[in-house]
Amino acid sequence: MGCTVAFYCSHVCQRSHWIQKHRQECRAHVKNRGDGIPRPLEDRDQQLADSMLESELWHIRPRLLQAQNDHRKSLPVSSATITLVTYIDISISKEKLDTRIWTLDFAKQVGPHSDLILDEFVQTLEQEQQEGMDVGPLVLVKTPYPGPMAFKAMILSKPAIEVPSHNISPMKTYVH
Repeated sequence: MGCTVAFYCSHVCQRSHWIQKHRQECRAHVKNRGDGIPRPLEDRDQQLADSMLESELWHIRPRLLQAQNDHRKSLPVSSATITLVTYIDISISKEKLDTRIWTLDFAKQVGPHSDLILDEFVQTLEQEQQEGMDVGPLVLVKTPYPGPMAFKAMILSKPAIEVPSHNISPMKTYVH
């Protein structure tokens, strides 16, 4: 049996793709499935997952902002302008949403290329806040997907389409 990752409109397209590319990928996909590694996401699947995640996080945004504000109050006065990142781990199923408040410097050390990704998001966040937009906090989410998709940075803003909340369980917040 094949990997069930690729779908085709016809036998001709399937054969063409097999010869050009899929022959090398198929065995790896089958092995990964056997090892419990999820299949790679297609762009449309990633966009859907991102939209759902943004919508769910928007519903708990007040709690995320409050957690950052509470953490900021515990910092020395001289560090009141430090950028904070809310880290959320959704890579494994838990009863409570695992969130942590990190400084930007610490968050940059977490995943591959997270320093470059977060720098870009910090600039956007600061610009949008200066323009008076209701955005934030800056969130780094660990997803269940391997490789570069394992970490997703985002600035919470009102989603274009809101999905009714699924009542994410209460947060368990850890501070580092």
